[in-house]
Amino acid sequence: MFIDQIVRFNLISQYLPKAPATVFEVGCGGGEMMRWLEQKGYIVSGCEADSNLVSHAQSWAVPNQVILADGTKLPCEDNFFDCTTSCDVLEHVLPELRESFLDEIFRITKPGGKVVLTVWLNKTLSFKLYGALYLLATGQLPQWYIEHIQIPEPLIEPIKEYFEKRCEQVEIIPYQGTVNLAAMLAQNVAAAKGKFNLIKLINYIDFIVKKYDFFGRKTSYLFAGIKVR
Repeated sequence: MFIDQIVRFNLISQYLPKAPATVFEVGCGGGEMMRWLEQKGYIVSGCEADSNLVSHAQSWAVPNQVILADGTKLPCEDNFFDCTTSCDVLEHVLPELRESFLDEIFRITKPGGKVVLTVWLNKTLSFKLYGALYLLATGQLPQWYIEHIQIPEPLIEPIKEYFEKRCEQVEIIPYQGTVNLAAMLAQNVAAAKGKFNLIKLINYIDFIVKKYDFFGRKTSYLFAGIKVR
């Protein structure tokens, strides 16, 4: 597991209902957070728009636990899940579809249920250095980074207003700073070069970035609230 995932998962866990609540993850990638939540006793399911990532997630999940679906059109019942979450996905959604994406997340969450969202909002200096160093080390950029460059990042105010209209007890927390990104860079470069022992070594020092990183401007924000409408 990568440092940025550890930081994000630890932060998200503070805002989840207690297990064994039902949790649906929109844009679950390879299912890393779903597996982490399942180990903590949650009843988890999720969707992903990339068929290759769905196959990876389904390699460990039970049938139908991970489905191929677009986050703007979820094949789920209204008001069904105790909690719906999405980790660093909204910034990869085209601006004109972001409200539909949020509408779907809220539609499938029970009234009184939790909505927890993390969003990458700032192309900070450390983010730009990450790209430059990764390119120098590997000769290419990761696809997620390219999408960050190509797609305009979300703005904090519209997301804040959306949550405040539909939730109570709204919390907005900045996270993911320079040290997190430096550790993430080292691990991603190590993975690209097949140095998987280095990935494990860096995870032994995750206490450095366990919950918050106070160095540098934060790239990302967590939005959490209890659905009221």
